[in-house]
Amino acid sequence: MSNCKNPIITPSFPARRAEERLCITNINIDDIDLSDETFKISSDKSLYDNDPASFDKSLSSLAASINSIGLINLPILQKIGSDDKICNGELEHKPYRVVSGFRRLAAVKSLISSKDSNLPNKILANILECDEKTCAFIAISENSFQRELNTMEQARGVHLLKKFISVEEIAGSSSAIFNMNMNRALINMLDDIANMPASVHRVVENERLAMGAALKLRQYGYDDDVIDSFVRLFSKIKTSLNKQKEIITNIHEIAARENISVTDVINAKEIREIVDNSADGADENRKGNLLRSILFEQRYPNLSKAKEQFNINLKLLNSQGDLKGGIKLEPPADFEGRDYTISFKFSNVDDLAQNADAISALSKNRLVDQIISSNL
Repeated sequence: MSNCKNPIITPSFPARRAEERLCITNINIDDIDLSDETFKISSDKSLYDNDPASFDKSLSSLAASINSIGLINLPILQKIGSDDKICNGELEHKPYRVVSGFRRLAAVKSLISSKDSNLPNKILANILECDEKTCAFIAISENSFQRELNTMEQARGVHLLKKFISVEEIAGSSSAIFNMNMNRALINMLDDIANMPASVHRVVENERLAMGAALKLRQYGYDDDVIDSFVRLFSKIKTSLNKQKEIITNIHEIAARENISVTDVINAKEIREIVDNSADGADENRKGNLLRSILFEQRYPNLSKAKEQFNINLKLLNSQGDLKGGIKLEPPADFEGRDYTISFKFSNVDDLAQNADAISALSKNRLVDQIISSNL
């Protein structure tokens, strides 16, 4: 390779050929196509934070560090063509694309272009002359062996590798590329996420929507507009994976029962009042729980009424002192059976005898009879 200094042999990768080498070269930064994100898998989570300026601030901090101590880790570039092909006085195309180091190069570019800068328009970089498959391996491993990749980074990596190798080959090489073992099922799920709209990528990356919940949207076959409605919903609340799945399922089933669109359910007044309530903006977990409750009531109105009445009667029993000694009365699961459960704790035989007397009294309590009769 021309103008190559200090050649360094690359780490071993499945697609590496013996003649492929990594070497350090001093190049003009304008010869790098920074818009080419073929090998970009890293995330800038701050891009999706509530503060739009957070990414600029993060980039400025990196630029200040580079300006102070220089580039500790040189970016890796792929040489994609001749650097001397001129058309109308200019290069016909930029001869380098980024394999690893997008943020570092953006920071250097901002330093060079600043009005106070006297920096030369040159940068040292590791240059590769190799095929895209090898570059893909390097792009992923450069990130994965420095830190744990998040879900979307894994998804981008899988999606990139599938252009060159099979799912089985990715699984077999996953520990060497992703620094973790991946089975075929996980690889296919990650690729499914990568193929979903960019709006989903943002909420998954920002940990507002779990991968399992996002895949549930895909399983229902929703179009992009419906998916975007769910994205807007989950971007304003916080819930666990299981609750997210429950919310999606209940919205889907309410829409099917009422013969209306999923978007109509999401945009209903009572839903919007919860989700868009700025007064609850500091407690998005509470908003998620409220949304879950109202959807449950809409999906299972009879069950909701049964639970409400049971809780009213239970409070009456407690207020009358009928549930003594920590005795607990629990209804059938989902009120679908007839078997109630009574439980209590005791530390000696006297406690046991007192609880037995309290349970005997409950068997003659009209309120308990009413609770049981209402579920027959």
